Amino acid sequence: MRDSTYMNNIRKEMLDPNSDLKTVKKTCKRCISDEKRYGRSRRTACMKIHTQEKDYWQAIERSVLMFKATGKYEFEERILEVQLKVYGDECNLDCHMCVHQNSTTRQQVAKKGVWSEEIFGNTNYAKGEHKTFSGKNVEDMIQQTVEMAPFIRSIKIIGGEPLIMKKHYELLQRLIDIDEAKNIMIKYQTNFTETKAGKHNIFNYIPHFKLVSMVASVDGIGPVIEYMRRRTDWNKVIQNAEICRKYDNVVVDFNGLVSFLSVMRFYEVIDYCLDRPKLIDQINWAMVENPKHLRVNNLPEKIKQNLISKYEKWPDIQAALRKPADEDVNIQDTFQYLLKQDKFYKGTKWESHLFEVFPELEEYYDPMYNHNTNLTLNIKNNEDIL
Repeated sequence: MRDSTYMNNIRKEMLDPNSDLKTVKKTCKRCISDEKRYGRSRRTACMKIHTQEKDYWQAIERSVLMFKATGKYEFEERILEVQLKVYGDECNLDCHMCVHQNSTTRQQVAKKGVWSEEIFGNTNYAKGEHKTFSGKNVEDMIQQTVEMAPFIRSIKIIGGEPLIMKKHYELLQRLIDIDEAKNIMIKYQTNFTETKAGKHNIFNYIPHFKLVSMVASVDGIGPVIEYMRRRTDWNKVIQNAEICRKYDNVVVDFNGLVSFLSVMRFYEVIDYCLDRPKLIDQINWAMVENPKHLRVNNLPEKIKQNLISKYEKWPDIQAALRKPADEDVNIQDTFQYLLKQDKFYKGTKWESHLFEVFPELEEYYDPMYNHNTNLTLNIKNNEDIL
């Protein structure tokens, strides 16, 4: 709850210059860690996005001053940013870096054998014994959101893949019915491959809202994203972006994950966005931290060194490339997992091969490696010691 003891403790710590920030450090540990490791985080990216919104920051300041004076978080302005992850884990893609709890497709593919215990651990997802998201509290959430609607500035909907989740369209319709949609921004974290779910089409809802922000998960161009985010159709992503830009109240942002694979081509995504300001409003990104095998720093040293110059304007990505490989990570385990996924998709319309998309990796692959025998040393990932 917004006025709970937990939330009030965070507010008090942030207003106390002498606080040890115990609760803040626990709650905000990901951003704190990213800023320490790379000099950039989702927090700093968010601050950049809101920098020019003077009225919003003034409203926030008034609510802060009221809390400081009364000890209660009360306000009468439209300042709430609501994030909803209650509609389930339904997703149509099999992104190699995604945690399985966020994608039904990932779960199904893992059950069929595309799994690496070395990378993802020993969990029930590999056995098909995970608990399916129940969605029991969805109706309560819709009612609470409707009640708070006069104070809501924006709603961010995440999944799974939100645009294929039929239940979330009920919330959109309720906000339209009470005449609050025109005052609210809707934000989607989406793979942008589909815009329909049964009878629902997002383009029928868009005109009713103040603003709709499509934040597309894009960290590669063409065959690259189609490999990393398996079952993606790059042309459909761009077509959907072009359709969205026909609406005056829609913005399209790209937000990628910089990972073991994507960093080898992510500069292409940055250039693509900068060259198309009328199509893409902003490009943002975050570093993959888990699973650690898929972190940028676990690439072979020679590849990392060759990439540094390509990110001259992006010091956080350079910082990731300069970090040494994790000692407990063997690149051969990463190869085995990715090649297992390649084998699974062989003969399908999503067929694609690691060393065709990323040929610079092939020289580091050891086909004789067997994790269980522990006989193969990870020398190829540490060529700098030779």
